[in-house]
Amino acid sequence: MRKITTYSIWIFLLFALAAVNEVKAQCPNCTIILPTIPVDTVYLDTFPNARQNEYYEEQLSFRLPMTTTPLIGLDTTQNIPAGINLAAFSVQGISGLPLGMSFTLDRPLPARYDEAAPDTRDGCVTICGTPRQSGIFTVNISVLVETGILAPQPATIPLEFLVLPDTSAGFTMANSNGCAPLTVSFNNNIEADTSLGQTAAYFWDFGNGQNSTNQNPADVVYSDSGTYEVTYQAVVSEAIQNVFINSVTVNGTPCTDIFPAGTDIFITITGSQSGTDTVTGYTTNAGTPVTWNFGNNILLTPGTTYDIWVQDDDAIAAGIPGPEDCGHVFFSADTSANNFTITSGSLSVTVNLTRSIVFLRDTVNTTDYVVVTDCNASNESIEAISGSFNVFPNPTSGIVEVQFQTPATQNQEVTLKITDMLGRTLRQNELGAFSGNYNDSFNLREFGAGVYLMQLQVGDKLLSKKIIVR
Repeated sequence: MRKITTYSIWIFLLFALAAVNEVKAQCPNCTIILPTIPVDTVYLDTFPNARQNEYYEEQLSFRLPMTTTPLIGLDTTQNIPAGINLAAFSVQGISGLPLGMSFTLDRPLPARYDEAAPDTRDGCVTICGTPRQSGIFTVNISVLVETGILAPQPATIPLEFLVLPDTSAGFTMANSNGCAPLTVSFNNNIEADTSLGQTAAYFWDFGNGQNSTNQNPADVVYSDSGTYEVTYQAVVSEAIQNVFINSVTVNGTPCTDIFPAGTDIFITITGSQSGTDTVTGYTTNAGTPVTWNFGNNILLTPGTTYDIWVQDDDAIAAGIPGPEDCGHVFFSADTSANNFTITSGSLSVTVNLTRSIVFLRDTVNTTDYVVVTDCNASNESIEAISGSFNVFPNPTSGIVEVQFQTPATQNQEVTLKITDMLGRTLRQNELGAFSGNYNDSFNLREFGAGVYLMQLQVGDKLLSKKIIVR
C-alpha cells in the first residue's frame, strides 16, 4: 500500500493530465508487416499488453486462408472438411475492447478480403486509445466466411487482451469484468503515514447506489448487467508546525573597543542543513544588549542545529585589524522552548521563536469502471430476437417488410443491413442500443433480381434471412 508524501499527489495529477491530452479521436492507418509464410494459411498477430490510463497504439497484421485446409487445426469440433475453396472473408467489426479504445482496419467496414492466389489475403488493424479498465479482455473479431456456394456464414475470432492496472491510481479492482451477478473486490492504494502525523478520509461511490467511507471497503455485488462508474476520493491531511526565529538579542560579549567607545556588533546565523547564512548589518558603537528582529523571515528546518556567531566589526578602528570573534552559541530547531538564553563564556544570547500551524491536504481522485454482462440471458435474448425476426413477402417483387423484437433489457448495438451473395453491403441502418418492436419496409427493386441477405446484428451475434427478388 502506498503512503502519501508531501506534494506526491501533484505529480500524479500532472501525469494524469498528460495522459488525457494524449487521447486521440481516431486510430491512424496501419501498415501490413508479416513474416514469410504460405499463401494459404491463417496468421494473426497478438496484442501487446496495455496499461490502464496510458495511451496505447499498436498495429496487428493478419493473413486469411484461401481454403478450409488451414482451418482444420483451429477447429475444436473437427467438423471442417479440407480442400474447400473460400471465396472471401468479410470482417464485420471488432467488439470487446475495453472502454476508451477503438480500432481502424486497413479497409472500410465491412472489410472484404477476396484476393486469389498468387496474391494473398493480408490485412491489418490499428488498436488505439486510452484504456479506462484493467483486466483480461476477450476481443472478438466478427467475420463472414464466403464459399461462393452457400450463404455467408458468421464466425468469431477471439483474442485475449491484457490491460495492466494503473500503478498511480488510488485503487485497483479484482474481477471487474464478467457475468451478472459479479462480485468485485477493491484494493485501496492510499494510506496515511501516521509517523508524520497524517490522517486520511475516504469516499467510495460504486456506481450501483452503494457507497462507503472505509479505507478498505467490503466486496460489492453487481446484480444487473451494465457499465458502472466507480469514483474514489482519498483526502490525506497533515498538520505542519512552522518555527521561525523572531528575534535575537546579544546580552553581553567579551569583545571591547578602545576607541571609539562601544562595539560594532553583528551576527551570522547558520543552519547545519540550510546551506545559507543570515548575516545582519552591524550596530555601530552600541552597548549591549542589542536586538535584531526578523519576524517570520527565518524558517527553521526540523533536525537542524543552528549556530549564532557574534562578531565585533572593529577591534581598534574600523576594519583594523578586522572583525573580532566574540564567540558562538548553538541551539536545535526542535527545541520546545519559545524563549531561551544561551551562554558561552561571557557571551550571552537570547533567542525568541514563534510558531504557526499549517494544514496540508493532498487529494487523490480516481475513476474506474465495472462492466457486467447478462451472460445467462444473452443466448436466450438472441433466441427470442431470432424467433421474432421476420422478412416478408419472400420471394418478393421488391418491397419487403422487416420485423423483430428486442427485450427492454437489451443494451447491445443493433445493426440491420442488406448484402448481396458476395458479402457486399448494399444498405445499412445503425439502430444503436435498440429495444422494443421494430417494423419497417425496404425496397430491394433497385438492386435488381437476385438473392440477397437481410442481416440483423445484435452485439457480436449475427442473424440472416435469405431473400429472393424476382
